[in-house]
Amino acid sequence: MAERYDPQHRADHPFAGVLVALLLLITGVAGWFRRGRRREPAVSEEALEVGHETSDMQVGFVITCMIALIVVGAIVGVVTAALDFSHLGAVPDLRPVPGQLDDLATPAVVAPPVLETTRGQGIDQLRVQEDAALHSYGWVDRSAGTVRIPIERAMDLVAARGLPSRPAGAGQTFRDDGASAPSVASSGRVMEPADRW
Repeated sequence: MAERYDPQHRADHPFAGVLVALLLLITGVAGWFRRGRRREPAVSEEALEVGHETSDMQVGFVITCMIALIVVGAIVGVVTAALDFSHLGAVPDLRPVPGQLDDLATPAVVAPPVLETTRGQGIDQLRVQEDAALHSYGWVDRSAGTVRIPIERAMDLVAARGLPSRPAGAGQTFRDDGASAPSVASSGRVMEPADRW
């Protein structure tokens, strides 16, 4: 059963006083820095006469800002840890849950890329392999009975047998009379009257 929120319980919490004290401390330090800084004119008389700034950056102010940043970061860390502890009742455990990362497979070691020692060596080897495949007999798929023949022999067979063509009467069915054209809106899937062009 879920517990009901009790504002009085939160007000009596020991960390409430610590947080209020930290806020008062930060406010006091900020006020001290504002009172301690001298009001200087935005532009000095000398810079106006010369036409550009004559002073370097204030190293003390930069160091003070760095120290203030470190202090504020430490305070934020303490306050965050205090809030975690107040809500959880214990210091949060940031270690991974055992067993979640044990089942991950070890990644395989990938071989480094092989670099060419001579310029164009890889493309030359590829062309030799392609030429050997173009000018020789060989199996493409032995189980299906598909073979490879030399390109010269294939050209001779095509020249002797001719290319496949449509039957004599089928030419009229596929004849383009120029009355229609593929539509742009359908990316060529639907024909539309050619007079729209």
